Amino acid sequence: MRVGAHVSTRGHVWEAIGRAKAIGAECIQVFVSYPQRWLVPRIADEDAQEFRRLAAAEGVGPVYLHAIYLINFGTQDPDLYEKSIHALVQYLKVGEQLGAAGVIAHMGSALSRPVPEAEEAVALGLEAALRKAGNDVPILIENNAGSGNCLGSTFAQIGRFIDKCNGDERLQVCLDTAHTFASGYDYPNAGQRRAMFDEIDRGIGLSRIRAVHVNDSKARFGSGVDRHENLGDGFIGLQGLQDVLLPLAANDCNFILETPGYEGHGPDAQNVETLRKLLSGEPVETLQPALFG
Repeated sequence: MRVGAHVSTRGHVWEAIGRAKAIGAECIQVFVSYPQRWLVPRIADEDAQEFRRLAAAEGVGPVYLHAIYLINFGTQDPDLYEKSIHALVQYLKVGEQLGAAGVIAHMGSALSRPVPEAEEAVALGLEAALRKAGNDVPILIENNAGSGNCLGSTFAQIGRFIDKCNGDERLQVCLDTAHTFASGYDYPNAGQRRAMFDEIDRGIGLSRIRAVHVNDSKARFGSGVDRHENLGDGFIGLQGLQDVLLPLAANDCNFILETPGYEGHGPDAQNVETLRKLLSGEPVETLQPALFG
C-alpha cells in the first residue's frame, strides 16, 4: 500500500518526481498530454530514462498515467471510436516507456445508444487497445460520477466489461471515492457499504481494484456531479472516507489524491498527511483540529 497524489509534469516529465517528494507522495499519477486534447503523447527517450532513474532513486512508485478525458468507447461515431482506441494505445505505450503500473481511463458515454450495445462496444475497444499496444501495461477502468448515460458508474457494469473481455488480467479497476458517492453508493452508511463491497466482490472481485482516487465530494450524495473536495471538507467527510478506505487498504491498493488543495494548486502535503493518518486507522476526532481549527 502506497499513499500518493496526482502531480504535474509541467516542464519535463521527470520533474513530477520532485513535486511528489515535496508533498510527501510515495506514488503518483500523471498526465503525459493535455487531458482535453487529442494530441499524441511523445516522451523523449532521455526524459523517460531520467524519469525512471529519479523514481527509483527517490522511491516514488508505482506510477500511473491518466488517459485523456476525450476517450469514448460508447460512441456510435466510428471516427471517434477509432481515435479513442488510438489514444489509449498511445498512453499504454508511453506507460511502458515510463515503467508505469497502469493507465487509468474513463470509458465514455452511451449517449442515446442502447446500453447493452454500448457495453459490447466498450469491451471491443478495450480488447483492441490491449492488442494494438502489444505490451503488458494494464488498463485501470475508473468508475464515474453517474451523470447522463456515462459508462462505468456501477461496479456491476464494470464487471460486465471485464467479463466480455474474458477476464483479461490486464483489465483492472480504479475506484474514485467522490465518483462512487455521487453515483449513488451511500458507503458512509454501514449497511450500504457492505452492499457495495458485495457488488464489487460479485462483479469484479476486490483484487482487481489496484488504485483508489481519494477525494471528498463537493457534490451531494447521488447527485451525479463530479466535483472533488479536500479531505474532510465535503459531503463524505473524514469518517465516511476512512470507513471505505480501510477495507481497500487491506487489499493492498495504492491511494492517489486528486483534491483541489488548500491553495487551489492540486494535492498538497496537508491532504497527503491526512490520508496517511486515515489509512493508519487514527481516530477521525484527532484529525479535526488540524483541518478545521
